[in-house]
Amino acid sequence: MQGGGFRIVTPVLRACELGSAQPVRSSARLKAPRGRRLRYHPRITTDPDIHSSSSEPPEAADDRVGALRGAGVAPVNVRRLGQALVGLSLVALLAVAVVFFAAGAHKNNQIDDLKRHGVPVTITVTGCLGLAAGSGSNVAGYSCHGRFTLDGQKYDEPIPGTTLYPDGAQLHGVAVPGDPALVTTSRALATESTSNSVYVVPAVLTAVLVVAVGLILVLWRRRSRRSRSQRS
Repeated sequence: MQGGGFRIVTPVLRACELGSAQPVRSSARLKAPRGRRLRYHPRITTDPDIHSSSSEPPEAADDRVGALRGAGVAPVNVRRLGQALVGLSLVALLAVAVVFFAAGAHKNNQIDDLKRHGVPVTITVTGCLGLAAGSGSNVAGYSCHGRFTLDGQKYDEPIPGTTLYPDGAQLHGVAVPGDPALVTTSRALATESTSNSVYVVPAVLTAVLVVAVGLILVLWRRRSRRSRSQRS
């Protein structure tokens, strides 16, 4: 449309389509080149129906998109985490102490059974294997097996100790009837005796556990007193 027709169309657009749009200042009017129509741009109006089809404000939309993009991370309670670690440490210490107590008691019981109920047997060495130490290049000892007869039956059991014996060598041993796995050489049994020294390590661990529990109780009582005083 030529220049004269453009002056006629412009008021019609302002009245019918723009609705409540604010008038444009003379310095901000848009001029179209001759021979071209001025296209209507929705940004020149303040009608909310034209600006956005959503009723949510831009801030709410941005918050919603941000929440969908990444999951929220709950804050870590440092106090509870420390309490859990302390509790696990105390439980582990108690478990180790119980294991050492059980191992010491078992060793003393075996020595006592061999000396009280053991019978002499002849052990024939059937073979030995080297025990690697460190990086595996050195031999720390040997694990040997021996065959013996107990109550008319033959058994092949490990020989206690790390001594290397030649194959076929016969050793004087002691075995407990009814428990053929409990066997040792007479020389090794002569150097063994029941002792309370096997309970030293578990006793130390138990003492450390008791002291730790006592300190925790003292700190807990002090903290509870402070909280009560603050409340009052």
